[in-house]
Amino acid sequence: MNMGRIDAKNEWWLKDASPNMIDINGTPELLEALCNNQDKLVVVDVYAKWCGACRALYPKLCKMGRQFDGKMVLLKVNFDENKDMCKTLGVKVLPYMIMYKGNKGRVEEFSVSISKIKMLREKLDIYTTDIPGEGYSKDECNLEEFGDSVWGDVDVENDAPKDAEGAQETLLPKD
Repeated sequence: MNMGRIDAKNEWWLKDASPNMIDINGTPELLEALCNNQDKLVVVDVYAKWCGACRALYPKLCKMGRQFDGKMVLLKVNFDENKDMCKTLGVKVLPYMIMYKGNKGRVEEFSVSISKIKMLREKLDIYTTDIPGEGYSKDECNLEEFGDSVWGDVDVENDAPKDAEGAQETLLPKD
């Protein structure tokens, strides 16, 4: 009998994913996915395998992913496997969503739960409405410059702020 954590028994985060849901592991993958999907709403879902609220939300995200296929891409970021990147993105609570729209960059970020599904749905409706000229072509998308517009100076190779001391001050509470 397996007495491990609930996430060890049931790989819920892998089940029933819609075709437009992409697992992201590290800053380079995140930047590439953002760059390659400039013509769509990109929703970054930060979750953890042990997070009960993340697990409850997941089936709803899969359903919404299918409903908005072609207009939205959902990037799944496992918090425990991408802690430095999540800190750089400003994630402080789970589950957490960050929305990017074409050349507008980051347009929304918020914590989400089952009780906020209606709000999430409304935001998806707003940001998946086609507005001409909002994206970059894939040829124009320079990953290093694009990364700067996503969150500032980040060392794409190492998933860390270029000025680690300065970033640490902004991530840690002041005494």
